[in-house]
Amino acid sequence: MSKISYDAIIIGAGFSGLYQLYKLRDKLKLNCRVLEKGSGIGGTWYWNRYPGARCDTESHAYTYFFSEEIFKEWEWSERYPGHAEIRKYLNYVSNKYSLNKDIQLDTEVISATYNEKNNLWILKTKNDETFKTKYLITAVGCISTTNIPNIKGLNEFKGEYYHTGNWPKNDVDFSGKKVGQIGTGSTGIQAAPVIAEKAKHLTVFQRTPNFSVPARNNTLTKDFKEYVKNNYNELKSLVKETPNGHAFRISEKLTFDVDEKEREQTSELYELASEAGRTVDKQAAIELFSDERLEKTMGYSIISKLKKAALARSNNDLEGTKLVLKKIITNEEIPLYLRDLARLKLFASDSDNNISPLDALIEEAGPWKFLALELKGGIQLEHGNLKEARSIFKELTDDANTPNNLRRRASEILKALP
Repeated sequence: MSKISYDAIIIGAGFSGLYQLYKLRDKLKLNCRVLEKGSGIGGTWYWNRYPGARCDTESHAYTYFFSEEIFKEWEWSERYPGHAEIRKYLNYVSNKYSLNKDIQLDTEVISATYNEKNNLWILKTKNDETFKTKYLITAVGCISTTNIPNIKGLNEFKGEYYHTGNWPKNDVDFSGKKVGQIGTGSTGIQAAPVIAEKAKHLTVFQRTPNFSVPARNNTLTKDFKEYVKNNYNELKSLVKETPNGHAFRISEKLTFDVDEKEREQTSELYELASEAGRTVDKQAAIELFSDERLEKTMGYSIISKLKKAALARSNNDLEGTKLVLKKIITNEEIPLYLRDLARLKLFASDSDNNISPLDALIEEAGPWKFLALELKGGIQLEHGNLKEARSIFKELTDDANTPNNLRRRASEILKALP
């Protein structure tokens, strides 16, 4: 088969991939091609479309700033955009700049080999195509490769099961079904209340409890939309100055640099951050992960909120509330879930991260069988998408013609891959 040649090939059609195509093709006038595994553009948002999936960055910051025109033309509808609206936005950008004509969908790259003699990369795809390119950009992202948990009996499970990182494109109807959800990370926290609204009943299996502040998501007002459009330059500068590209300033005051009286007001900062729908570790103080004292202070604030919720649930039974809180903190099985739509079960994993056998989980959940099981085994961070194409680095390491510095770097990456 003949080799198709390009100046630059970009792997992945998410936020980064689309921007790379725009810059390389339209600004540098290179002959480019984007190779995308999925059947549509969107990157992580093409794959992650589970119930409740939305961005945890405010919409006026989770956007392209390279063009003031598209910044002002596009209007987000919510403070934290949902997966469908993000895909709609990316398609809008793609259509505006005619990016689609240089994007090849349903194309999975399985290997990339560097030919030093000709200064070219040779790429092979699962469709048995071969590409040559001088420049290779792997815009594969780090949060879209699924990690199926090691559950004994999963292959024999008679019901339906899904992974949130590879959700069916036509969605799933849980109406009238008993559903089991494994995991309560950031994805599980988003999905559980949405699934519970439709399912006949939801049982959540949790290994490690997580704290989460309310998102306070809302529909954007006309005044706020006007504010965003009128402050393009200010917002563009702001997101470049904050560690995670958020459109709000992070306090530089260290909690324990002030006296005890002022520290007592710290809980008010947590409260304000919570009411604002922002993560307290970014907004209320910058030293959360470096000072154990602050972790305890913040933990006390969150536990106080749990006490109030648990107390209301237990009909003002103070002793019952203490028992519930003790079990939350010690990771024991707890009968509490703050809604009647769902219940919570805890499970453990062994040293190899094998979780309880599926039959045991179902037995714990009650005398009925799940009609649907939702897996939240997580995602393979950082190099997850390159794991399937690890031959890229293997070939570089083994090839005697690979320059020493490139071979060393490839070897380092290969060792770091899961």
